[in-house]
Amino acid sequence: MNKLILSTLVLSFFSQASIIEEQNEWYLAKNGMYIIRDSINDGLIATLEKSRDGMLNIYIQYPDVNGCKGKNGIANSHDPLYINGVLVKFAQACNNDWRSFYPISMEGTNHIIREFMRKSNVEIMTYDKSFKALFSAKGFTKIYNEKQKEITIEKNAI
Repeated sequence: MNKLILSTLVLSFFSQASIIEEQNEWYLAKNGMYIIRDSINDGLIATLEKSRDGMLNIYIQYPDVNGCKGKNGIANSHDPLYINGVLVKFAQACNNDWRSFYPISMEGTNHIIREFMRKSNVEIMTYDKSFKALFSAKGFTKIYNEKQKEITIEKNAI
């Protein structure tokens, strides 16, 4: 009986450790996307994905089933967001049941990617400072380089 309880506790510890590590490092999700979870707000994630123009971009996302109903793919402007203290222009769109926020200028995209490469954490805050999210940058550079290599191979293929 004691061995059963001990085994259960050990398994529980390792599954909890795996969940904690998942929140603190970029990883490849089952759906094939590279993501990191916000360490402050439950349900908020950042993803690294190829944009329509074929470049890599960061998307901040959360589930919004009711708000996104009938709005798939429709983009709207959004108030700028602070990325580690620098104000960046953002837009928002619904992607199925997920609301996505993304930088709309090349300078903004480059800034957020540089911050994930150079810093240990990236803080995203609304322009009025009423909401804050914090994402770990651990593992980002590795996955960014992998995705960039894939894009380069695709572009060079005949």
